[in-house]
Amino acid sequence: AVRYSYKQNGPADDIQLSSTALPNGNVLVTAIAVDKNGRQCIDYNKRIYFSHNGTGKLLTGYGTRTRSCLIEMANGQAWIELAPGPKGESIVEARNQELKGAYIVIPADKRVRTSGNDAGQPKRLGANED
Repeated sequence: AVRYSYKQNGPADDIQLSSTALPNGNVLVTAIAVDKNGRQCIDYNKRIYFSHNGTGKLLTGYGTRTRSCLIEMANGQAWIELAPGPKGESIVEARNQELKGAYIVIPADKRVRTSGNDAGQPKRLGANED
């Protein structure tokens, strides 16, 4: 979904996380810097740190935009790829020096589902619930 806004965003106030199942079996975690009204801060470019707890592992050290645990946000967004483990949940955290950290829990039963007419298409998984 594409969202447009004609209003200027305020200063970054929070990090929102979401996850998408990838066709290769991994999970892409997206971090978005938002202002107090929930608008994406497209001018936010500070560094963000990703960490992980639980099963699987973060794919880091590749030097790419989706496989680095420390990366500068681009247009208020950053990504990290998770290779999920065989069982159990994975918890991915995103934080930086300015904003309160956020985390997302990726349950084992909500990972990759590639059946039906849209097989191979990315699917959104559960996001943080406040």
